[in-house]
Amino acid sequence: MLLTIFLLWSALDRLSIVAHPMLADYSPEVAEDILDPILLRKSVHIKALLRFRDYLHKRHKHANQGSVFSDALSNSSFSIRYFRGSDSLGALKIEIEADAQVQRDRKRAEYYSLKDRYENLVREARSKEHQSAYDYRGFSYHPRWCAKCNLESQAENMEITVHEWPLPEDLLLAQATVFELQCPPAFQMWRSTTYAVLYDFGRPGLEPVAPSPANLTLASYNALKAYCSSQGRITFASSTTSFMKSHYSTQKVAHLDTVSTVLVNNGLRYKLYDIKLQRWAQNSFSDCNVNPLCHLSIPSSSPYSGLQYALPRTTHSANQPIADQALVPPALSVHEHLAFGTLRSGPQLQWLNILRELRARTLSFDHIEVHMLLVQTVLQTGDVGKGGLVWHTILKEPSFGLALLNEIDDLLLSVESNWHHIITLHTMTIVTTRLLAALPSDEVVHHAGSTLRTARRISFSWVQKLIVDLKCTDNEDHSTLLRQRLSSAAAACRATYDVDSRYLGLFINCDEDINIFIQCAIQIKDNTAEGAKASDLKLFLRRDVRMAQNLINIIWENISARRAGLDKAIVSIWSGYQQGSDWKPLPTPNERWLVSSISDVSTNIQSAVHYNLLDGTLLIDGKPLGRLPASIVQHSTYVRLLGNKILDVVPSTLPAMDFATRSAVVEPNLILHFQLPRNDGNLIIQAQVGPNIFELIPPTVFRDMKGPDFPLAFIENYAHWLQVSPQTDSGRLGFHPLKALWQREEDCSLTFTPLGSGTMKARNRSVMVDIRSTTFIMLSKRLKPLDEPGHIHIWVDAQERLLLKLPNYNLAFFLSQSNELECSTIRDMVVDSNQSSGTFFGLSNQLVLRHRDTRKTRISASGSRRVIVPLGDVTFSKRLHHSQVNISVGPNQRYIVYQIDVDLGRLSGTTMLSHLYKIYLHACTSFPFSDPLTQRTGTEEALSNLVSAQSFSFQSLSEEETKLLCKIGDLSPSIQWFPEHLKVMQTIHWNQLGSLVQHWAFASLANEIMDFDRQMSSIGIGAHKHILPPHGKEPRLLARIKSRSFGFYPNVDKDPVTCIDTVYPTKSTSPSRRSGPRETLLLVSNLSLFAYNSSAPLDTESNLWELLQCDVQQLSNELQATDSYRAFISPNIGKLILPLYKLCQTGRQSAAAMSRFAFTWSTMVYTSSSPLDSLLQRIAPTFLAFARTPGFQRICLPLSENFDLRAGIHPKAEVLENLLKKYPLEPPFGEPTRLINESDDDYYPRRRRFLESEREQQLKDIVQQLVGQWPCTTPRTPSTVSYRFCLFNLNSTDFTTSMSKLFLGWYNNMQLKNFVDQVQTVLDRKREISMFSVPRSVTESYHFTSISCMEAKSIRILPPTLIELVSHHEPPAPFPPSFNSSVQGITVPVATTVIGAEVTKVVSLVDQLKHGTQRLHHIYASALDSSLKSHLRRTSQRHDHDHANLGATTSELALEMDYESRCSDFKAHFLSIQKSLAPRNDMEKALQRA
Repeated sequence: MLLTIFLLWSALDRLSIVAHPMLADYSPEVAEDILDPILLRKSVHIKALLRFRDYLHKRHKHANQGSVFSDALSNSSFSIRYFRGSDSLGALKIEIEADAQVQRDRKRAEYYSLKDRYENLVREARSKEHQSAYDYRGFSYHPRWCAKCNLESQAENMEITVHEWPLPEDLLLAQATVFELQCPPAFQMWRSTTYAVLYDFGRPGLEPVAPSPANLTLASYNALKAYCSSQGRITFASSTTSFMKSHYSTQKVAHLDTVSTVLVNNGLRYKLYDIKLQRWAQNSFSDCNVNPLCHLSIPSSSPYSGLQYALPRTTHSANQPIADQALVPPALSVHEHLAFGTLRSGPQLQWLNILRELRARTLSFDHIEVHMLLVQTVLQTGDVGKGGLVWHTILKEPSFGLALLNEIDDLLLSVESNWHHIITLHTMTIVTTRLLAALPSDEVVHHAGSTLRTARRISFSWVQKLIVDLKCTDNEDHSTLLRQRLSSAAAACRATYDVDSRYLGLFINCDEDINIFIQCAIQIKDNTAEGAKASDLKLFLRRDVRMAQNLINIIWENISARRAGLDKAIVSIWSGYQQGSDWKPLPTPNERWLVSSISDVSTNIQSAVHYNLLDGTLLIDGKPLGRLPASIVQHSTYVRLLGNKILDVVPSTLPAMDFATRSAVVEPNLILHFQLPRNDGNLIIQAQVGPNIFELIPPTVFRDMKGPDFPLAFIENYAHWLQVSPQTDSGRLGFHPLKALWQREEDCSLTFTPLGSGTMKARNRSVMVDIRSTTFIMLSKRLKPLDEPGHIHIWVDAQERLLLKLPNYNLAFFLSQSNELECSTIRDMVVDSNQSSGTFFGLSNQLVLRHRDTRKTRISASGSRRVIVPLGDVTFSKRLHHSQVNISVGPNQRYIVYQIDVDLGRLSGTTMLSHLYKIYLHACTSFPFSDPLTQRTGTEEALSNLVSAQSFSFQSLSEEETKLLCKIGDLSPSIQWFPEHLKVMQTIHWNQLGSLVQHWAFASLANEIMDFDRQMSSIGIGAHKHILPPHGKEPRLLARIKSRSFGFYPNVDKDPVTCIDTVYPTKSTSPSRRSGPRETLLLVSNLSLFAYNSSAPLDTESNLWELLQCDVQQLSNELQATDSYRAFISPNIGKLILPLYKLCQTGRQSAAAMSRFAFTWSTMVYTSSSPLDSLLQRIAPTFLAFARTPGFQRICLPLSENFDLRAGIHPKAEVLENLLKKYPLEPPFGEPTRLINESDDDYYPRRRRFLESEREQQLKDIVQQLVGQWPCTTPRTPSTVSYRFCLFNLNSTDFTTSMSKLFLGWYNNMQLKNFVDQVQTVLDRKREISMFSVPRSVTESYHFTSISCMEAKSIRILPPTLIELVSHHEPPAPFPPSFNSSVQGITVPVATTVIGAEVTKVVSLVDQLKHGTQRLHHIYASALDSSLKSHLRRTSQRHDHDHANLGATTSELALEMDYESRCSDFKAHFLSIQKSLAPRNDMEKALQRA
C-alpha cells in the first residue's frame, strides 16, 4: 500500500511540474529514505521502489528554493514568483484595490454626513430646557418625553461601521493573498496531496495534534469572498481577528475626531492552514516516519515479547540479547533468545545469520514469532545503493543461493511427517520466493522451483490428512481447531504459487497444478469461519487473497485451455460430479465467476455449477458444496438429532431437498437429506433407507394449547420418523430413542388413519392409553401427588391388564381385581383412599399406601400404612395461614418410604438420611395446632427428633446428609449485629415460613450434630469434611434467643446456653466509684434486713436541712415522678426526695411497702453516679424512718411543687436592688434647676452627681419598703409620693411579675424550712445508734466468683425460671450480729479440704490416658481432666464459703429465731409472687397447660 501511495504521488509530482515548471525548484517534502523500512517480495515491486528512489534523489538535488509550506514570505517564495509572472493575478489585485477604494470613499462621505447630523442634534439640544411634570400627589418628576433628553440620546446613539482594507498592508503578504484567492488547480492539488500523504499516512501511531482553530479562513472573509475560487485542504487562514468581527467594527460618532478612525488597514495575519484537521500547516513533516507500518508486532503474552526491539530494525547491538539473559522467560531457552536477538544485528549479516540458523535449528520455526522475524528480515528493503538493495546483494551470488536452498530442503524433509509445522512451511516458502525475486542464476532458479514443489507436495499431503481427521471427529472444539489447521495448510500450499510472473510457467504448467490450486482454494473457503480466525491464520489468508488477485488471469487461461484440472478438483470434493458444458466466465463485473451446466443421467435434471476464481466458492444451483451451512448446523432440530457431528454433503436428489450426505450415516443404506430453513424457521430432515423415505417430525408438533399428545418422555427422549414413501392407507410414526438413534427396531410406533384414530403400540405389544382420555385423567389424578400426568405412562398389556408406570421414580402400579391401584414395586401395598398420614400437612408431594388386607389397616398393624415422599429440593411458601411445601421432581427421582406408626405416633425411616429428611419436612409443615399422628406441632416433633439419640447414631455423615443438616439449620432466622461494627443492636431476617417454625434451636442442634461428626472424623472415623458455618447467624445472639425461648421449649436442651455471656462489671469492680465496694455491697445486701426488722435502730440524718441545701439545692414535689420505674434508674434525687417521703409517709409498715422500699433504694444505689452514691447511703436510714415512724404521717408536705434552696428562705436586699436597676426611668428635663450664669461644664457634672445620689437613696427606700412587707408571696408596689420624681419604673408589668416570683420562691423555701424543721424534730426524738452503717465486726461479705473462672455452661443470659429460683440454695452471706441477745457466741473452727483417695485414682487414670497411644484416649483424658479441675474448683469455693460462715460469732437462739422469721417471710413472698405470676386470662392458661 505504501509503495502504491508514493508511486501515485510521484506521478502527481511529475504532472504538477509539467504544469508549473518552477515547482521543481522547491522541495518535494518527501524524504529520500522514507520507504527504506518497506517490505517487498516481488521483483517488480523492488524495481518500482528503485525507480522511485532515483526520481526522488533527482528532485532533491534540483530543489534549491526551500519549502512551499513555509509561512516566511520572500521574493523567492513560490506564490510571489507565480503572482509576479501571472497577469491575471495582477489584474485581480488591481480590481480588489479599486473596489475597496470605492467603498472607502463612500464610507468617508457617510462619516461626514453623520458628523454634520450629530453637530446639529447637539446644537438643538443645547437650545432647549429639560421638561418637568407633576404626578397625582403634586410631586414633580422628569418625564420620558423630554425633548432635550431625546435629542441628546439620538446624538449619543449615532454609530458608524468601520471600513477595513481587504488586502494586507505588507506587499508580499498581499500578493500571496491574491495568489491563494486564485490558487492554480495543479499546484493546489499537489500541495494538498503531499500534505495528506506525509501527515495522514506518514505518521502512523502518533497522537493527533490538538486542533488549533483559526479566527478566520480566506474563503470566509466577506471582503474577499467574491474573488475567491474553490479552496483546497491547505489555504490561508488568519490567527488574528478582522476589524469587522471585533468590537471595533462599530464606532460612536460622538467619540470620533477624524475620519482615519473609521478607515482602518487590514488586521489579518495570514498563514497556511489545514482546514480538515484545523491546524497550522508549517513544520508538519518533521516527525514523518512509516516504520510502524512496516513491521509486525509480537503479542504481549508471547515469551518472545521482550525481543520486540529485534524485529523492526537492525541497529541494535549483538550484545543486547546477551545482557538480557536474566530476563529470559522459562518458556524460551537462552540459546533461542540469543539467536532471535542477534539475527538482525547488522544489516548485511542478516542473510548469513539465516543460513546459520537453518543449519543450527536453534530457532523454533513452527512459532509465529520466528516467522515474523524471518519475514521481516528477508522482505525489508533497507538501504538503497547504486547497485540496488544493499542489504540483499548477497542473493545474487549463486553459491549462497544454492547453500540456502539446500538447508531449506533439509528442513522441509525433516518436518514432512508433522503437519504441526505449517508455519515452518509458510516461512520457508517466503524465503525461497524472495530469493527468486533477486533474479539469481538459472541454476538457483531451477533449484528454487524444486524446493517450492517439495513444499507444495508436503503441504498438500497435510491438507488431505486433515480432511480425513476432520471427517472422523465429532467434537466441536477439536473440529474448530482442525478447520483452522486445514485452512492454514491449504494457504501454505497455495503460497508456493506466489512467485514472480516470469517464473509462473515453472509452477503452473499442468492439470495437477490447477487441481491442487483449486482444491486448496475450496478448502480455505469451506473451513474458514468469519470471526473465528486466529491471528496467524489472518496473516496467511491476507497473503492468499493478494496472491489470488495476481493469478486470476493465469488460472483462467489454463482452465480455458485445459479444463481437466478444475474438473478433477471438483470431483475430489463431490464424487457425483460429471463433466458438463465448457466453463465460461459470467459477464462483467462478475467475470471472476465460472459457470458450467451438468445433467444427471438417472433423473435428467440440469444443474448449474459455479466456481469463484478469487475466493474458491463452489456452488451447485446456487448452493454451497462441501459442508452444511451454519443455518442448518446450528439449527436446534439438527443439534437435537446429530449434536456436533460434522457431515459432508452434496446436492440432494430428492424433490424440494437441498443437501444429502455424501456417504451413508451409520447404516449402510441410510442417507440423510436436508432442506434449508424457510421463512417459518423449520428445518426439514428426511432419511432414505432403500426405497423407504422417512421425515423427521420436530417435537414441538406434539404440543399445543391443550397439552402434549403423548407423555413427555415420548416427546423429549425420542426422535419421531414419519414414513412418507411409499404411501399407504394408514400412516405410521416410529419412535426411536435419542440414546440409540440408529437402531434398526423402534421402541414404539403409532399407526393412524386419515380420520384421526390411531393406536400406539410398544415392542412388547402393549397399547398405550391416550393421555387425553377419561381413563388416563382419572387414574393419573391418584398418582398426581408424586408426578405430573405428563410423566405418567398407562398401558394395557397383552393380558388386558391396566398398568401404570412412573418412569421418574421407577415405580409401577396395576389395577387389581378389586379395582384398587396396587404397587408392583412395594409388594402387597395399594393406594389408600385416605391420603392423610396424620402429619406433613401442606406437603403436596406424598402418596399414602396401605396394606391390601384391610384387616391389618383397621388394627393398625406394623407397616400397614406407608407414605412415599420424593427426595429432592424443598420449596415452601405461605398460603393463607398454612405453609405450602413442594418438592422438585425430575428424572431418576429418588424417594423415601416411611412407615406410619400409630402406636408410637411417628413416621419411621430406615436410614440417617430419611431421619433428617423427616425432621426437615416436619419443620417446614409445622402449624400452631398439633398433628393428629404425633400429638405435637411440626416444630416440636422436629426438635424432639433432633435431640434424640437417633440423630447421633452414625459414624460419618454423607455429603447429602450434611447439606440436609445445613438446610435444617437455615430454618432458624438469620440474626446479625446491627450495625455490625458496633454490636449494640440486632436485626433478624425471616423466611417465608411461620415465625414459630423458625426456631432458634434448629441452627444450634444442627451444629451439635455436625460437631459430633467432626469429632468422629478427628479420631479417624469417617472422612473429614469442610462444613461452612451457618450463614448470617451470630452465635452470641443465637444463644441469647435460645435462652429467652428456653421456657417455651424446656425439653429441647436442659442446658440452653453454651457460650460465655458478656461481662458486665459490678459496682465493686467499677474504678470510678468513691464509696468502697464493701460498703456499697453491704448497703444493698442489708436493705431487706432493715426494711423488715422494725426493731433495728436507724442512724438518721442529724441536720436534714443542711444536707438539702448543700447536696440537693433544687427539689420538686411532683407525685407522678415515681409512677415509672425508669425514674429510679440513674435517678435525679432532687425530683425524688419529696415524692419518696410522700410514699413512705402513706405506705405504712406493710410487707409490700417494705419490698418496694428495698427494691427502689437498691436500684437507685446500683445505678447512681459516684457523687450521688454516698448521698443515697446517708439518707436511706432517714427515709426508712419515715416509713417506720407513725409521727411523720401528721407532717404534710408544702403545697408548692418546686423549690430552689439556693435563693434562701427570706428576701435579700442585693437581689431586689439588682432587679430595680433593670427598670430605670429618665429624670425630667431641667432637673435639677440650672444656677444663674452656670456654665455647661459646671452644670452637667453637678447634675450627674445629684441624680446618682437621688437614685441611690430611692433604691434603698424602695427595697426597705419591699422587705418590710415580708412574709408574703406578692408584695405591694412601694409608694413614691415623697419623691419629686421617681427614677425607677415601679409600675412596669415585667418588674411586678419578677418581684412576685422572687417573693414566692422565698416564701416556698420558708414553708419547706418549716416542714423540714418539723421532720427534724421527730427524727431527733427517735434517733438511735444505727446498724445501717458498715458493721465493724463483719470481716467477710458476699463472695463473687470472677466470670472468667466460671464454666461456660453455668452462665445464663436470662434469669432462671421461678422453679429453679426457689429450688436453688441461698448464697451464703454474713450474719449480722444480734442486737437484743446477750448470749455469748462460740467460735467454730474451719474445716480443711483434702484430696481423697477417689480423686487420687482419677488423677492417676488421667495420667495413664494422656500417655496412651490412641488418639481417642487423649481426647477422653483431656475432657476428664477438665471435669476434675472444675469439680476441685467448686469444692474449694464451697469450703471458702463455709469458712466464712463458721468464722462468724453468733447465737444459737438468734439463729433459730432468725430461721423461723425467714421461713415466714419466704412463704409470704412466694405466695405473693405466685399470685402475681399466675395466669389471668384464657390465653395464659392455655400456655400454662401447653
